[in-house]
Amino acid sequence: MNFFSIFEERTNSRKFGVNIIYDIPKTALYRFIIRMGNKYSKTAVSYDGSATERLSGIEKYEDQVYGALRDAGYWVQKSDSLYSSPYLYRSIEDVGKCNLPFKVYLNPNEYSGIATETDINCILSILQNCDALSNVRLEFKKEVYDITKEEYRKVLEDAKNAVLLWIKEYLSNGLSISNIGVDFQKCFGIPIIPFEYSSDDYIAKEFVENLAFEYLENRGFPKSILRKAVFGFICKECGNIVTKSRSCAFVTNYKQQKCPKCSGEFERVF
Repeated sequence: MNFFSIFEERTNSRKFGVNIIYDIPKTALYRFIIRMGNKYSKTAVSYDGSATERLSGIEKYEDQVYGALRDAGYWVQKSDSLYSSPYLYRSIEDVGKCNLPFKVYLNPNEYSGIATETDINCILSILQNCDALSNVRLEFKKEVYDITKEEYRKVLEDAKNAVLLWIKEYLSNGLSISNIGVDFQKCFGIPIIPFEYSSDDYIAKEFVENLAFEYLENRGFPKSILRKAVFGFICKECGNIVTKSRSCAFVTNYKQQKCPKCSGEFERVF
């Protein structure tokens, strides 16, 4: 099981069986990672991380692969820095542009970026036929959507009822509201092109955080309470609210507790 499988398994555990289906057209674009062994490079590990070290003779790999990519109609833009690898574009006109639907970083041991499946297969074929490379494999592929940030917000708004159902499940399972935006992004964030390059999907995070606080306020938990409370309960009969700032006997045994106002049972809200 690789890193991406482990990450997906952990993410699915936070969905709580909720399935959010977005009304969004297919785009045939994918974020992908191709990994391989390269006899002309190695990974150098230092105190502050790791980096790819180019070895003597790497020009043989570059001449073969970059030449084949150019023959296939792509543009290889070499880096001005000794510590960076080239980028692959459709044409020289795309160099320097933001949020492109095709852009691939050509690390000697890992190609990554956004492309169509046809492009990915073409790149794979070129790499698999390179004498310097071994164990060339598609490590990761996930669909990416070519929509604007405004369209993204509209898609989330249209799915509001399903999102709210997940919020209720998330909170009632005892997870902190302070993490709800990040967890929603991981579970149900829509991978659109701008965020695939920056990895900061603030739209999904803000949407869910605002909706979660709105839901709790509608249940009777004002913001002044939410700033201090870690656990929140409400009586099913009279609506009496009980909050706790830390774990205690009430929190662990709330189902056995009776409301002091009406002797009703408590429901855990968060």
